[in-house]
Amino acid sequence: MMGDRVSKPGIDTYVRQEQPPALFAEAEVYEEEINNLTATIIRQEAELVETRIELNKRVRSLQFFQNLNKRILTAKSHREIYQVVVRSLVEIGFDKAIIVRRSEESYGVVAHHGYTSSAIEKRQLSSTLFQLIEQHGELLVNGENRESVNYSYEDDLEVRFFIAASFTFRQESERPHILLAGNMAETTLRRSRLTRVDLQIMQTLAQQIGVAVENAFVYEQLEQSERKYRLLYEQSVEGLFQITPDGRILSANPAMAGMLGYDSVDVLIGMSNNGGMQSILYQEEFARFARIMTEMGSIIGYEVELLRKDAKPIWGSVTARCVFDDEGRPICFEGAIVDITAQKTARQLDIEKTAAEKANRTKSEFLANMSHEIRTPMNGVLGMTTLLMDTSLDSNQRHYVGAIRQSSESLLKIINDILDFSKIEAGRIRLEIVEFDLRALLDDVIDLMETRIDPSTVLFTCLAEPEVPDLVRGDPVRLRQVLLNLAVNAVKFTTRGSIRITVALEGDADEQYLRFSVKDTGPGIPLDKQKILFESFTQVDSSLTRAVEGTGLGLAISRQLVELMDGEIGVISAPGEGAEFWFRLGLLPCRNETAELEIAKAFSHVPVLVAERDHVSRSYLSRQFRAWGAVVEEAEDMAGFRHLLDSGRTRNVQHQLIVMDERFSDPVGGSGPVPVSCCRIVLHSGAEIHRLAIQPAGKNLVYLARPIRYTSLKKGALCLLRGGELEDLQRCIIGEARQVWGYSNTWAGRARVLVVEDNIINQQVVVGMLKRLGCVHIDAVSNGLEAVQNLRRFSYNIVFMDISMPVMDGLEATRRIRALQTEDKGGALPIIALTAHAMTGDRERCLEAGMSDVITKPMQPETLAATLERWLLPEAGAQVAANIGDWEPVNGGEIAKRNDNHVVFDLERLTKRLLGDEKNSRRIAEYFQNEVEHQIDEIGAALAAGELEEVSRLVHRLKGSSGNVQAEQLFELMKVMHQAATDNNLDQLSVLLTKARAHCPVLVAAIRDQLGQ
Repeated sequence: MMGDRVSKPGIDTYVRQEQPPALFAEAEVYEEEINNLTATIIRQEAELVETRIELNKRVRSLQFFQNLNKRILTAKSHREIYQVVVRSLVEIGFDKAIIVRRSEESYGVVAHHGYTSSAIEKRQLSSTLFQLIEQHGELLVNGENRESVNYSYEDDLEVRFFIAASFTFRQESERPHILLAGNMAETTLRRSRLTRVDLQIMQTLAQQIGVAVENAFVYEQLEQSERKYRLLYEQSVEGLFQITPDGRILSANPAMAGMLGYDSVDVLIGMSNNGGMQSILYQEEFARFARIMTEMGSIIGYEVELLRKDAKPIWGSVTARCVFDDEGRPICFEGAIVDITAQKTARQLDIEKTAAEKANRTKSEFLANMSHEIRTPMNGVLGMTTLLMDTSLDSNQRHYVGAIRQSSESLLKIINDILDFSKIEAGRIRLEIVEFDLRALLDDVIDLMETRIDPSTVLFTCLAEPEVPDLVRGDPVRLRQVLLNLAVNAVKFTTRGSIRITVALEGDADEQYLRFSVKDTGPGIPLDKQKILFESFTQVDSSLTRAVEGTGLGLAISRQLVELMDGEIGVISAPGEGAEFWFRLGLLPCRNETAELEIAKAFSHVPVLVAERDHVSRSYLSRQFRAWGAVVEEAEDMAGFRHLLDSGRTRNVQHQLIVMDERFSDPVGGSGPVPVSCCRIVLHSGAEIHRLAIQPAGKNLVYLARPIRYTSLKKGALCLLRGGELEDLQRCIIGEARQVWGYSNTWAGRARVLVVEDNIINQQVVVGMLKRLGCVHIDAVSNGLEAVQNLRRFSYNIVFMDISMPVMDGLEATRRIRALQTEDKGGALPIIALTAHAMTGDRERCLEAGMSDVITKPMQPETLAATLERWLLPEAGAQVAANIGDWEPVNGGEIAKRNDNHVVFDLERLTKRLLGDEKNSRRIAEYFQNEVEHQIDEIGAALAAGELEEVSRLVHRLKGSSGNVQAEQLFELMKVMHQAATDNNLDQLSVLLTKARAHCPVLVAAIRDQLGQ
């Protein structure tokens, strides 16, 4: 019993003691089996735990990826996806998570989470670790292999154990990204030790990021594209639409709604779907539009009236296409509409404007073409009244005839204005751009205006500022016309005070222009009237009691001419303060370096004294001489004049040149207070000096007529400084141009010459020769009647008269001139015939009509000079009668003697004929180049009409001008053609006209070539 109570630890001993050995051995076997079974159970339970842990990890991973997918789907951009991923990794137990991207050779942070600050973004991350990850695509760093990673990354990444994987996507395949997550401890309460399973999860996550980011890129691009096109759609100024074939609007943009008169797209579509309107077009127009769209498939620029809510007219240009289903049936029409209402209205207005302009142009062309027919009867009236005035009339009859004549002249002036205006409107005015002397043109304006102005009541000046260039390129004829129109207008309204024409240079170095000003001291113009000044047929005072007559076209013509020359024109005025009419032109300056050097050499440091009462003239003279290089002193009265002379003697400075008012000199041209040894220019207002503008009056003394002319001032000053003897001055001032030809022509500058020639080219040639021969007072008219009228008003020393002219020919004009001389009992006026006829009988006809001599065209300068000497030199007068008796027609050139050796055009010979005046010869050649084709066309038109007399006249005119300009082949052709016209040989005329037309382009090309164009 006691044995049964032993303690438990001793059981085995007790049992062993009590049991037999066999049983003991069996028990040991059972015990070992039990132990093995227990170990197996424990191991299986451990494996089950691990399996459960792994399963839980995978479940958590699956949940993680499910949640991550949801969060990624809600991300709006790839940057948000990066942030979702790193935040999620920290949420599932990692301390830190980061995404980096390789850029060139460095790596930059694009997203991170778990870091206490943003300092990680600024760190220079070493590339060694990330390059290793890129090479293997993944990396696991745990307790087992940490020591094998030869890279100190803890400071940069703030982790010791981590998993990492690299990923790329198509948009940035050359820039890999790396996702890394880790902890400072190998195991934490939230995470166990990192394993390959974690690395697989990281790889899967990296791949998912790549797919998600690629999708995000696509979505972003789609969204941007949608926003872009939605913005274009919403903000397009074009109306965009989508509409069914039956007219129901499916979609539209705000512009479409506004175009049709609706406040919003919804209202427009709602009205369409509810049957409130047919469509965007009227019913009939939409049916036509739908038929075209169905048949053609598309349409471009279809102009149609739109159906607007308020029925207001609106036109659109439709561009659209038809959308078909798989079976070829139309689904809808879609396209765009542009509002073209303004263009449609403008187009209609343009059509109406064009029609009106055409009608106006037709009217203007009619008036321009009728100019000759209108002027001819008026000239007839004037001519007959002139003849009637020469008959025996009592005082009443003479008064009535005088009234008729005055009224006829006024009517002719009105007709001329209207015809000029009509020519401009009809486009019949062509600019002739040439190089010309601007200051010489201003002197011409003085010559033309001074007879209209009473110098006792109105002071007239016409001056260019010193900085204005002498030579410019432009149209001198049209410029002169504008200046004269404005000057004549000023004369009409200025009875006392002054009229001043000035030219100034304005602008900067890049863009310069000339400002022309015509300023008067008249009554002024109210502001409300200034707006209509430049309109056609308008006047400031349009009342029946106005004091000044006129058509109201002068300023309109001026405006049109200025605008034709690419300029602008305006007026500055106020009532009681006079008026200033101005215009600006961009005339291209030209340089004459030879003349500039001559001026600089002559006037450099020359002491000049200007004594002038008028402050404007005094200021101009002083500035001009200073611009030439002189040293100038000024005096405004006699006391100041004497003071400067005395102070000059005291300073031992003698003035080499004195420019003085005539009131500072004694009446007979003595020196007054001025030493005779001083060179003097006396500004004279006497009538006897006006005819010459500049005149040598004694030793060291030259008279200069007012208004001051630039060319006369320069020539007078230069001649005085070269030599002061009277003969030297006469030779320098008057005879300078003739010296090269060996003639002494001190008389030529005093002569007043009238040239009567209807051919403008011949007229320019004759006038150019006369000027080069020393004649300075030359008037030119275009027919015999104008010559008779001029001779009634002015006295001439000699007349050069063409024979064949419209209105009144040279023979009839000579007869009437001789009748006037008989009436006045004056001396015989030399009238020299200019004719291209050199046949027997022509001389007799000219002499019988009363002509004094005959020159055939084309004339040579020697012939013209000899003629001037024969008829103007007093000592040659006794031989005139004998010379006439032995007269034989003078062959005007060598052209007729040259058989086949004719040239097309010879600019050098033309220049020689004009005594070396190259500028004038080029101007004449350019004018002939522009006119020759037109003149040949006129001959053709007359020949087609069968008007042989007109053909003969036109051929005769072209023969004279072609000979004068040295177009020798055309001259010879016109000679033969003129003979054919005389013989009424129509067949030959037709053949010769064809030759002339074929020769014309060759001639024009030769002229252009020699002019360097």
